Parts: sequence; structure tokens; C-alpha cells
Amino acid sequence: MYLKLDVIQPRTEEWIKRSSKVGKWSPNAVISQEGEIVDARLKSGLLPTPLTRDLSWGVPVPIEGEDEHGMRGKVLCTFQNKYSFPCC
Repeated sequence: MYLKLDVIQPRTEEWIKRSSKVGKWSPNAVISQEGEIVDARLKSGLLPTPLTRDLSWGVPVPIEGEDEHGMRGKVLCTFQNKYSFPCC
């Protein structure tokens, strides 16, 4: 199971641009003073990030009824650090 960051990237960039103006953000590693997105991850394109793993430990993916998506035996990745790299 993946979080489709690539799909929500346009809305994320719009939010950053709008919020930086409304909140009067100082220029930072995400947006420049001119309102240009400068974050390397956004500029290169966000990638889907996995939310599940094939591990023997962790929180099992709850499955009700038929396992249509092949989630049986997978666990949820319950921690992601600030760089969106799953820890597990």
C-alpha cells in the first residue's frame, strides 16, 4: 500500500505557495522570497511512499473479508521521519 505523494504534489505546492503568503513565511528551504518552490524533493517530483512492509513484526494490516489487494501478512509502517523515509 502506498501513499501517492505524486498525485497530491500539485495541491501540496499550491498549499505551500498560498500558506507562505498568508502566513508571511520567511524564505526557507522550501520556498524562496519570490514564491518559487526550491525544495529538491518537490522540484524533482514526489514519489509514492510505501505504508506497508513484509515484516514479521509490526501492526498487522486489518483485513475484512476477501484479501483483494494482497495485504495478508503485511504490517503497517507506523513511523516516518521528517524526510518521509520509512523507518521499517
